[in-house]
Amino acid sequence: MAALVCQFLGWAGAATAADSDRPREVLLLYAESRLLPGLVEADAAFRSTVTSSLGAPVSFHTEFLDLPPTPSADYEGRLRDLLRVKYQDVHLDLIMACAPRALRIALDHRGELGPRVPIVFMAVESVADFTLPEDATGVLMNPDWMDTLGAALRLQPETRRVVVVSGTSGLDKRLVAAARVAFAGAPAHLEFTYVTDLPLEAAATRLAGLPDHTIVFVIGFLRDSTGRNFDALEALDRLAQSSRVPIYGVSGARMGRGIVGGRLIDFEKQVVTRNTNTFTFDARQLQRWGLKESRLPPGSVIRFREPSAWERYRWLIIGASRARRKRAEAEASARGEQLVHAQRVTAVGELAATLAHEINQPLGAIVSNAEAARWLVDPAEPTKAMRSSARCSVSWTRTWPGRGSRRSCDSAPGCRRCAGMPSRSSR
Repeated sequence: MAALVCQFLGWAGAATAADSDRPREVLLLYAESRLLPGLVEADAAFRSTVTSSLGAPVSFHTEFLDLPPTPSADYEGRLRDLLRVKYQDVHLDLIMACAPRALRIALDHRGELGPRVPIVFMAVESVADFTLPEDATGVLMNPDWMDTLGAALRLQPETRRVVVVSGTSGLDKRLVAAARVAFAGAPAHLEFTYVTDLPLEAAATRLAGLPDHTIVFVIGFLRDSTGRNFDALEALDRLAQSSRVPIYGVSGARMGRGIVGGRLIDFEKQVVTRNTNTFTFDARQLQRWGLKESRLPPGSVIRFREPSAWERYRWLIIGASRARRKRAEAEASARGEQLVHAQRVTAVGELAATLAHEINQPLGAIVSNAEAARWLVDPAEPTKAMRSSARCSVSWTRTWPGRGSRRSCDSAPGCRRCAGMPSRSSR
């Protein structure tokens, strides 16, 4: 779509080279009276895509025509006069028509808007009822009613009844008529019920009492049987809150407002590519109705998935785990160092004890022998440390010359010092 628009705008600029510096004038025609959710997306995407792709100033003019279901000849004449007066001094470079009735107005009143102004269109299901000139083209929009029904049956194979809910506005009626044609090819075991002529509250009560093995398609609800007009999402919110069974749809603008999903039209992508319908589902609704993701069509997009505790706090968990690991590593390292230190201290202590034993024993023997030798050399002045041994030796030596034989010392019986001394006779 963007390529087509830029091509036509470039052609228009080349055809009017004399005023090539002026902004390009683009007229946006919408058949409805207000911005529906899908039109909001399409309008914003169209403006941003054209502005960024063209690389030149663009001035947009917007008309929400609020067309009646069956315009009379007088209405058509007044509308033609209004468009002629309003745009007679505007040099239009392009007309963009959104939806079939807007395309019909653009073609029928092209003479008043500009005979040679190119036309592009979107949100048009078929051009079979139009005679398009060579400079009119666009992107077809095909609601995939049957593909969405097939996806619903994959998720709920026990389904026996399908309830189609719609309002009474002109757009509601056209959409439900297209759905009737599409659902004519549905499996024979399905029972279809069309709820299209009730007040919103009555329709909500009807959905609240539906039996098991039933699914709902909400086609559109811009006006109810009492003539009250509703925002499309406002009515869907009310119906989704009351429904006892899952609701499906084909509009991407309704995603996140209570429908399970389906093969949805992406109005924003429609101005960029031709393949806009994608299987898209709401994870919250799948969980609400207990529907298994494993049964979704291949390649389905799942939106609004609630993050798990791991997904939500992953970095906090990873950070805490790393911090705990670092603390544990630091503590383990400190304990390891303490253990090594304790082992070193123990080894040093054992070594010191061994050395002390090995040194003290010979030193003690040396000291004892030295003192004994000293006493033998000078027995008159024994040291204090040798007095007990000296008494033993003195008693022994004093009797030795007179008796000439060994006798026990008078210091203590069984004295080890005297026990080892030889007698005089043995000498």
